[in-house]
Amino acid sequence: MKKTATKKVVITNHAETRINSRRIDDNIVTLALIYGRHFYANGALIYFIGKRDIEKAKKKGVDIRELEGLNLIFNEDNGSMILLTVFKNKSLKRYKY
Repeated sequence: MKKTATKKVVITNHAETRINSRRIDDNIVTLALIYGRHFYANGALIYFIGKRDIEKAKKKGVDIRELEGLNLIFNEDNGSMILLTVFKNKSLKRYKY
């Protein structure tokens, strides 16, 4: 469990399996929460790392190039952010805003 500025993050078993199988560590999830853009789509909260986000992080001295295309899919419940799954896909076309 992690805490964002105001919400705690709960990682589901499925998300934990995906994180481990994709060799993503806790620091990467934290970087995505800090530098990734977030939006609501398909009934979920999405954090996404794209080229624009990589450039913003670079200006702050943080290299997150290896995270390009990272998607974190959350559900929100009672003040918590529940991480459902994690995957990489550089396109945002799949989301319905």
